[in-house]
Amino acid sequence: MPNLKPRKSPNLLLPRILLLVFFLVLVINLSAFLSLIIRFEFDYAYMLKEGGHFLNTLLKVAVPNTLLTLCLFWLFQLYNSLWGFAGADELIHIFAAAILASLVQALLIIPGVVALPRSFPFLYGMILSVSTIIVRFSYRFIRRIRSRMSTQGRQRT
Repeated sequence: MPNLKPRKSPNLLLPRILLLVFFLVLVINLSAFLSLIIRFEFDYAYMLKEGGHFLNTLLKVAVPNTLLTLCLFWLFQLYNSLWGFAGADELIHIFAAAILASLVQALLIIPGVVALPRSFPFLYGMILSVSTIIVRFSYRFIRRIRSRMSTQGRQRT
């Protein structure tokens, strides 16, 4: 039996891709900032006093880190399966991309190329994985709820 579902027009996919990239840019940078905050035990004043240079470094590497991570997400095909079909394969790709991003961070931090705490890559990878999964699967969850609500609304009328 042929699939009778209409295919999405490329014009409809572009806004979704741009929205996904926007949210991923937020997730990448929030993950980096949260990693630093967690490293300083959620004490922002202490972080500024003792680790202000870390925050400055984080701001300096924000754009390259964001571009690198977006490229890794692209290499792991996280833009191919956009919103509605997030599944186990996508989970594996998210973890692989986050681990690789963390390894690149570690390779820059350990020899001193980038002045960030040694715990940063580990925390960054964990937070990046979880927050990316939340963003990717939240759309699927919301879509499922809306679908059920519209189905129930049609059954009542």
